[in-house]
Amino acid sequence: MKKLYNPFFILFTVTLPQLLMMGIFARIFWFLHTEFTERQVFHWTVFGSLLGIVCLGFTLYGILRWKQKKELQTYVAYGIFVFYFCFLIAYFFIYTEMIPAAIPSYMLMGITPGITTLTLTMPALAHGALLIIENTVEHYQMQSILKPFFFMIAMPLFWYLLMNLLSMGSLSGMHAFEYMFPVVFVISSAAFLLLFVTILYIALKRKSNLWNQYIGALVFLGSLMGLTLNQSLGNLFGDFSHFGFYLCNMAATGVLMIPPVTKAKTRLFIFMAKGCLLWYSLYFFMVFLPYIPLSLMGIIVFGLGILLLVPIVLLFLHMQSLWTDYGYLQQFYNKRRLIAIFVLQLLVIPTIIGITVRQDQKNLNQALQYTYQRGYQEEKMPSVNRPGIRRALQTIKHTNGMDSGRNNFFTGRTSTPYLTSLYHYYVLDNLSISSDKVRRLEEIFFGEYSGGKVLGRTEANTSTDVRINEIKSETLYDPEQQVYRSWVNFELENTLDQLSEFYSIFTIPEGAYISNYYLYVEGEKKYGMIADKRAANWIYEQNKIRNRDPGVLTYLSGNEIEFKIFPFLGNEVRKTGFEILHRAPIELRLGSERLSLQSAASATYAGKPGDRTLHPQIQYLTKEMKAELPRMIRKPKYYFLLDYSKGNEKNTDEYIQRVKHFIEEQGIHEAIGEIIGVNFEENRVKYQQGWEDQLQGTEIKGGFYADFPVKRILYEHYSWHLEEEPIFVMVTNAIEKTILSKDFSEFRFTNPEGLKYYHLENTERLMEHSLEIQPAYDQGKVALEIPQNPVLLWTGEDGRNIYLPDDGQDSIILLEDRYDVTPDEFKGPGWENGVMLQALYRSYLLHPEQYFEKSLSLVKGSITSHVMSPLTSFIVLENQAQEKVMLEKQKQILETKKPLDIGDRIEMNEPPLLIMICLGIGFLMIRKLWRKRKISGELF
Repeated sequence: MKKLYNPFFILFTVTLPQLLMMGIFARIFWFLHTEFTERQVFHWTVFGSLLGIVCLGFTLYGILRWKQKKELQTYVAYGIFVFYFCFLIAYFFIYTEMIPAAIPSYMLMGITPGITTLTLTMPALAHGALLIIENTVEHYQMQSILKPFFFMIAMPLFWYLLMNLLSMGSLSGMHAFEYMFPVVFVISSAAFLLLFVTILYIALKRKSNLWNQYIGALVFLGSLMGLTLNQSLGNLFGDFSHFGFYLCNMAATGVLMIPPVTKAKTRLFIFMAKGCLLWYSLYFFMVFLPYIPLSLMGIIVFGLGILLLVPIVLLFLHMQSLWTDYGYLQQFYNKRRLIAIFVLQLLVIPTIIGITVRQDQKNLNQALQYTYQRGYQEEKMPSVNRPGIRRALQTIKHTNGMDSGRNNFFTGRTSTPYLTSLYHYYVLDNLSISSDKVRRLEEIFFGEYSGGKVLGRTEANTSTDVRINEIKSETLYDPEQQVYRSWVNFELENTLDQLSEFYSIFTIPEGAYISNYYLYVEGEKKYGMIADKRAANWIYEQNKIRNRDPGVLTYLSGNEIEFKIFPFLGNEVRKTGFEILHRAPIELRLGSERLSLQSAASATYAGKPGDRTLHPQIQYLTKEMKAELPRMIRKPKYYFLLDYSKGNEKNTDEYIQRVKHFIEEQGIHEAIGEIIGVNFEENRVKYQQGWEDQLQGTEIKGGFYADFPVKRILYEHYSWHLEEEPIFVMVTNAIEKTILSKDFSEFRFTNPEGLKYYHLENTERLMEHSLEIQPAYDQGKVALEIPQNPVLLWTGEDGRNIYLPDDGQDSIILLEDRYDVTPDEFKGPGWENGVMLQALYRSYLLHPEQYFEKSLSLVKGSITSHVMSPLTSFIVLENQAQEKVMLEKQKQILETKKPLDIGDRIEMNEPPLLIMICLGIGFLMIRKLWRKRKISGELF
């Protein structure tokens, strides 16, 4: 305890935690200050200034005493304890003034202010309390624990009786006491803890091995009871249900009960075990540190609240036992060697955790890259660690509460303090992976189907609760930019007398782009901002839960736009609208309304949009230009995809016979592209002599992952300008288990005849299915023949043939599928930016291996040009604070190179990882200073 008088400890217990706390709250204040009243800003200013001044004062005092090589003075310990104790009381009394209840939790950026304040203030309180206790015990030469023990026991008994009397109304006349009740109770809690630590200090000071063993046995039983009780209460303090926690608990407490051993090597081995398991004691001390002040309340209300104090005893006992062993082993081993051994053992558990987390990160990255970021031109099949992927997915499912079988009476908490945050930070870049993606990965790599359908969009295209009262449009033609600007203005009315949401899906023609959006919020016309669609829709859903005022426009797929506004109060009428840029008059359908968007001055429009070069890698053709192109019918090229997924061990030979019979019956020997054995990999076989034998080597494993082969073939036909139309034939007995994207409509440009596939059933009946909307669940129809639809042929200057749909709409042609654009190229006219963004998005679809680069360019280009792209949204939010939070989430999303999500993220209830790093650095610095001074015979 004498070592705590070293002034350097102030940096560890006061300076670092307080600087971290001020940094955290400064960040929260920066996000939220626009929503605070003057009174609330005053409270923040006073508390922040007071913390800063006191922290600076104690820090300067500690540095001064350190330079003077003097110990801390006792009155400073009282000053530290009293100030931070009073600070906590004042903070929690005006907590709702500083963080109003109206502030939603998501705007706090994953921080729980109350827990954070307790966690980062407790080191200073503990330091001051220990010094006070040490000074008191030594000054009064306290040897017996009986007096403090009786005082400690008396406190919960007194409060228990008092609360019962209050509940019976026996003390109803004591209004003054009732007013002081919270303050007196908090002071009693502090006194209870001081007495408890005093008893512990006196007991451990006796250095009686038998006494320590008794305490060790009590800690052993108490810690096991605590773990079991926590689990039975639905992991109230965190999920410690993993058998590793119980194993470490028994090892850490068990090794402390071993009687002193005189044999040096055996004692060294025990010392190493204690050093290795010290992290367990430190971890639970840190986890329960903010809850320790609640121990008195826990004892009064729920007698087992005494278990909250077990981590304190465990850490004290562990540290004392280590120090005793260290002192004994110095007789046999060099001090430097012992310290080196201790440090190495201290690194064992962090190293194991680090390796495990690193492996999960690597395996999950492999799975995500394989599924979502694999290039279609890659010839070598990437290798994946399936057992490692399973382990990572199981961990993610558990921490996100996706696993089933949790039957606790209370809602089960699935996050483990600090460790879950650490895991999410490194493995998931502090984001999340949605339950849909987890299920998809399990289907692909393990052939495990949940049985649930992938949810598509809402069935109704327009909400019925909120109706469109009126739609007005205004179109102006800009002859300088040769573009139309059309405003579509809505008056919407809630037909119910309760909260409702406006929801609509509409389609805009090819070559039309949304360039502005507004929504009236509390009578004020607010224009929307462009943001990454994931961040925009995340904050929309967050605000929707809390009945705030968001409105959002987002691309669904292809040229379909999702339009959402919430909330509408009962029978409320609201106004909104958006602007569309288009190069020619267009018709827009919104619900049952049809709008013709054209200007009265449209007769002056005589330009040919295709005449102007937009970009060397882009060609834009209007529907008028396409009308002059020749029509043709492409020859079919058949691709058979055979199901080699788990469960088809007895079916593959029959699949081969089914294909052979179909080829013979249809007489299509010359039109076969490939025959592909598909599990989560693909075995591509050319149709030639012996193709059946080449398929025999395909392993039965995983799921029927047909999505990648289909997209690869579409990519090859489009990018290589092949003259044939790809025809996909699935050969399986379980078509419902075929793993396909829920919507291929964004790939429509790759195949002008349309997107569909065929299922060759075991009866050899051919069924036609759509690839455009939930293809795996389309019931299909009998295909008596495979239709051949006409397409348009456009020939480029280099002689390459491009095939376009004969749909009466404009078309964008990518002359180079690896189309790239710099941010500077988005500073021109708005409509041309829309075309460039659309072209860039198509290149993004064709090259998923460039996911990070192209998605970043798309979002930046959309924001720069103020034109909505398929990866961005227009959103109107209620206030600046919401906008700041959304932009912070957007930054977080765009910094990750993995296709992760944001909506399911587990927010932290403890301070961020930085506290662990800062405290760890501080600990190492203290140890280094201690070693130097020990050697030189100075303060220590």
